[in-house]
Amino acid sequence: MVKALECYLQEDHEALNKEWQHRLEMISNEISKVPAVTTKFFVPDIANHVPHMEIRWDKRISATPKEINAALRKGKPAIVLSTGEEGEVLSLNSFMLQPGEDKIIASAVVAVLKAHAA
Repeated sequence: MVKALECYLQEDHEALNKEWQHRLEMISNEISKVPAVTTKFFVPDIANHVPHMEIRWDKRISATPKEINAALRKGKPAIVLSTGEEGEVLSLNSFMLQPGEDKIIASAVVAVLKAHAA
């Protein structure tokens, strides 16, 4: 436990947050090209104080966030996003992503959203 704490204290937290935000911005840039889709960045007040992104869309996408999430879970690779407390949005953070996985997520989300676009 002491070693884990030492490692944590030696990390450059500002640089990590910038990298995590950059990954979310890359995903946002791609999925925002789909008509009707918007994104918003935030850092939760409680737990996981790292950059997060919320994904919303209007009626031009004929699926709910839960339906889009289910389709992403069935894909290869399976992608699991949060659907918010009320199931009204998709959201994600990027602090556990490996390099390049942001591109995989962006591509999959775009494909699923376009498949449900009117």
